[in-house]
Amino acid sequence: MPMRPGTGSWMPDAHSRFRTGGSPPLAALLWIALLAGCTDSKEVGPPAAPADTTPPGPISDLRTAEVADRSALLVWSAPADEGAEGSAASFYDVRFRAESLDEGVWDLATRAAGAPIPGPPGSGEEFLLGDLEPETPYAAGIKSGDEAGNLSSLSNVVRFETTATPADRDTIPPAAVEDLRAGEVGSDFVRLHWTATGDDGREGTAAAYDLRFRLGGLDSTTWEEATPVAGPPPPRRSGLEESFTVTGLSPLTPYGFGLRVRDDAGNESDLSPVVEVTTGIGVPEFSDPRGVAASRTQREVYVADFGDGAVYRTGMLGTTSKLFDLPGVVDVARSTATNRFYALTASQETGESALWSFTGSVAEPTLLAEGFATSVDLEIDANGNLLVAAVSPGAILRFGPLGSGPEVLVDLAGAVVAGGVLGGGELGMAR
Repeated sequence: MPMRPGTGSWMPDAHSRFRTGGSPPLAALLWIALLAGCTDSKEVGPPAAPADTTPPGPISDLRTAEVADRSALLVWSAPADEGAEGSAASFYDVRFRAESLDEGVWDLATRAAGAPIPGPPGSGEEFLLGDLEPETPYAAGIKSGDEAGNLSSLSNVVRFETTATPADRDTIPPAAVEDLRAGEVGSDFVRLHWTATGDDGREGTAAAYDLRFRLGGLDSTTWEEATPVAGPPPPRRSGLEESFTVTGLSPLTPYGFGLRVRDDAGNESDLSPVVEVTTGIGVPEFSDPRGVAASRTQREVYVADFGDGAVYRTGMLGTTSKLFDLPGVVDVARSTATNRFYALTASQETGESALWSFTGSVAEPTLLAEGFATSVDLEIDANGNLLVAAVSPGAILRFGPLGSGPEVLVDLAGAVVAGGVLGGGELGMAR
């Protein structure tokens, strides 16, 4: 809160309603501002950070540990992100094809479902490649990817031939999951719950889950088009509760989720009931937000975060970036007359306030006026004038669009002042 000039105590501020946990909550203020905010803003955002264009290192030791009639166990060492010097990669793309595989036919190969999430560089990885045909030659390979979507080059290709089906082969598939359901839903994640079935029907423990999602909806006819989820949990014993959080989703997007269960003989269950979920709006977290300003057409909100001493820009889907540091910022506002944004600061050290202007395309704000009484609220009239609520001493001040003034519109300790310039007397400047 602002400091009373000449004292060491902080006064209650007029923006406590914006604090997290206050009333109304920040989320409501953000989206009310978006829907009922100012007119179109033509500004563009600040330059983006340099893009990550370095892919993970390629896998060079892919091999088979076991080969059966309908499956093959693949093993390899986890690669590193950022070439050979970074942390763990983010995902694996495992594909297989009858007889041969190389870069030229990579897009024609079958993408395996349920690939594990990469471990630390150099750690051992394994994956049971299922849904194969007996006595058939196959080739398999892997590409790893990072958070930016960069893909490594193709690993060494491993070639193998599945065995003949033994006379006593297990032909009983796991029972289908019947109670797949959604729990918590966020802007970029969905937590799913279900009950484990078994290896043979509902007996024993299955070998793997094949969890997939698809935009809009999912059923057995679109199963092959759906996206496999990386790293589903290994099945638990029949009857036990399972849960898994699918991350990396897009806000305000409808998804369909489905699940199949596989045993170690390659038998697969029927499709579970499909769960249809729409993700929510992303609501960012701020340290101590004091005010918001909106561009309705651009669907952007500008937030004055007093706790961080910075101004942030938040998009409609909750994506947030810091525009610039501005210590003591207590409010932001947008002028429909000048098509610019303004910020108000209150110094904790001096107790004085200052006015700044900025656009979304400029990394630093421009100082318009400073050295006036401690203030906590900023509004803009139809002519582009800046109206400031000064709390010590109490007054409503008016500045011109370029920072000229201020004029005292209202002396909150007395009567209305008809345009008198603030500079002394009972109100005085806080210097």
